[in-house]
Amino acid sequence: MRRDSAVLFSFWGFFVVCYLNRAIILEQAIVSVVNDYFDTLKFDNLYNENYHIKATLDHPFAQIFKTSQTLNAADLFPAVVVSTYDDGKPPDLDTLRPQVQGIKLKQSDIDQIVNVKEKIIKDGKEKERNIPGLCTVVAPEVLQTIKEHITKKGEIIGFVIRAYRRDKISLDIWTDNTQLKNEIYKQLLLFTVGNLRHILTAEKYQVHDIKIDDDTIIGQPSGAYNDQFDQTLTGGSINFDVTYAVEQIVLDTAIDSPSKDIVKEVIIHVEA
Repeated sequence: MRRDSAVLFSFWGFFVVCYLNRAIILEQAIVSVVNDYFDTLKFDNLYNENYHIKATLDHPFAQIFKTSQTLNAADLFPAVVVSTYDDGKPPDLDTLRPQVQGIKLKQSDIDQIVNVKEKIIKDGKEKERNIPGLCTVVAPEVLQTIKEHITKKGEIIGFVIRAYRRDKISLDIWTDNTQLKNEIYKQLLLFTVGNLRHILTAEKYQVHDIKIDDDTIIGQPSGAYNDQFDQTLTGGSINFDVTYAVEQIVLDTAIDSPSKDIVKEVIIHVEA
């Protein structure tokens, strides 16, 4: 099983309670996927002008306002700005409460927790990078404590809480050329209704059970303008909902033989 997670811990005497958080930052994952998509299309080569389409989390307008260097619109556009403007529980899962169940992890599971890197081919060369959207903060002493416990006991015991969330994602397109904006919009819309969902359900994100519903995809291809900078910019947007799962695993080195109510047993140790 894959555990892309953050690990927090607390010491109470002779035992340790650890939190393993499996989460995903969809914005970061989508930014990386969109950039890979336009690189694969070689979309920049369709025009003789010197520009590069870039998906980003940092809105270019904000960069222009806050930078101490001299920047203008031509330095930052065309751009696809990825943002999350709402985070909540999926309406169709209102009656589904977070699911809780006992769990046992072996050392191989823990090894997968800290392995959040992948190898990619970039510019004809193999490179290693952190998997976009997955972030892990693991204190070495925590991993050592868990490893020592598993070495003695063969496994570590706790419980997992799994819940579903829904993010409303916005892809905002800004360029200084209306025709270019329209073409970027169409290519991005095709990707959103097409292969994006398959990439986000690939092995590295599979544990999050990501779903994009076609009926939530809404586009605004035209009608947005900005003339506050050195040239008039034209914009479009694509909005859609993404449903995904998150998990928190709570492990307790004090438990050798779990009771029927393992959650209560761990909480008693936390409150001790």
